[in-house]
Amino acid sequence: MMKQLPNLLTLSNLLCGVLAMNSSMHGYFDVAGVFILLAAAFDAVDGRAARRVGNASEFGKELDSLADIVSFGAAPMIILLGTAGNGYLKFFVAAVFLSCAAIRLARFNSTQSNLKYFVGIPVPLAALLSLLARFTVNSNFVYYIIVLSLGILMISNVRLPNFKNLESTEE
Repeated sequence: MMKQLPNLLTLSNLLCGVLAMNSSMHGYFDVAGVFILLAAAFDAVDGRAARRVGNASEFGKELDSLADIVSFGAAPMIILLGTAGNGYLKFFVAAVFLSCAAIRLARFNSTQSNLKYFVGIPVPLAALLSLLARFTVNSNFVYYIIVLSLGILMISNVRLPNFKNLESTEE
């Protein structure tokens, strides 16, 4: 059972993403935000748990990315689509963000998972920053610009420290 704990944590991330989408579709955007925060908590510990129990695998990495695209790509964009404002503009912004999230996750899995740094901001970070903007920025247009910028930053060449690799060198 301990060997499956990381996958159960990843599936909990996925479930929180689905619950966030359901909450958004019913107009409970604050509840959706809480579910995305919970998804981030599960995402933060699933990889550590896999390394701790000796179950880090390609399967787990792929499962994690599938959960991340739901919780940190689709769910925040369903929140965005629930805002007032121009339907075409917000659909464009949501489509760009979600597409960039998918590209970022595929690029990470195929070429960058062993680097000592991240190239482009991680999808969960972009999602959390988009959530912060949703609940703090009063202008939908400014919110859309922030989300669009976050999408572009996910596929940019910006380098950020990869704390996962720092952690694994300490053990």
